[in-house]
Amino acid sequence: MWYYTVHTPIEPRKDKLEKYQKKATAMGLNGTMRDAVADHQSLSHAHQDNAAYACMVESMDENIGRILDRVKALGLEQDTLVVFLSDNGGLSTGAGAMSPTSSFPLRAGKAWVYEGGIRSPLIIKLPGVVKAGQQIAEPAISTDVYPSILELACLPLRPEQHLDGVSLQPLLTGKAESLDRKAIYFHYPHYHHINTMGPAGAVRMGDYKLVEVFETGAVELYNLKDDLGEQHDLSKTMPELIGQLTNMLHDWRESSGAVMPVPHPDYSPEKDWRGPISQPVFYTPKQGKGVRKYSLSAEKLDG
Repeated sequence: MWYYTVHTPIEPRKDKLEKYQKKATAMGLNGTMRDAVADHQSLSHAHQDNAAYACMVESMDENIGRILDRVKALGLEQDTLVVFLSDNGGLSTGAGAMSPTSSFPLRAGKAWVYEGGIRSPLIIKLPGVVKAGQQIAEPAISTDVYPSILELACLPLRPEQHLDGVSLQPLLTGKAESLDRKAIYFHYPHYHHINTMGPAGAVRMGDYKLVEVFETGAVELYNLKDDLGEQHDLSKTMPELIGQLTNMLHDWRESSGAVMPVPHPDYSPEKDWRGPISQPVFYTPKQGKGVRKYSLSAEKLDG
């Protein structure tokens, strides 16, 4: 089941709205005067105070509950694998402070490679196989879901299909305390109106995470164990680790065939792309000047 909730447009059920409006008022939260924190040229919303958004969260929760109740009523609970996850963090940044949600204490949100954009819920339930109530700190990524489903269903792995994922089954069943994986990688080679960092990538190895800004080549380094909010850049104090992680990230992009943005022919260095300029520094191949960004057919796009 792919729920469109929670997503824009923010459209709450009217019968729930008053409850959350009263709750926000009781908590001293004013939905029209929001606190925000500057990040690059964006603002990150600092509080969960959107009553309409809360209604949508409750509606999603109710409807997931209806499915789980029905599975149980049919006597299928013991044979049903449930995986709950989100594809990205919340919509919590923009040019103003009125974003519908907040990712705090994580930094930024959807469309960023900071933790607010890539750290999201992952809950896996399979009675009698996955130990209930356990919390696993080992980093996982959405490409791990497919091989995990195969192994939990006692089916053979298909490594030619799940190239970037590993099965979480050893962790979930208590057979292992960690995965045999050195790092996980993130690639976002696009511009987005809620992200003024621009195209970027990241690699996480253990507690350390390196972020690379494609426009400038600048890198940032964070220890997520000590600094979950990514506020203390360690790049100037750990040059050897910077070199190692940068090489790993570049090698991964090369080996995986990741598409990189290329310099835009109409970019003027005298003007910053965040200001009154028609073209950004980069464009992604097949999304540049003279090429439609979206197509409903499989026709070849020239340009």
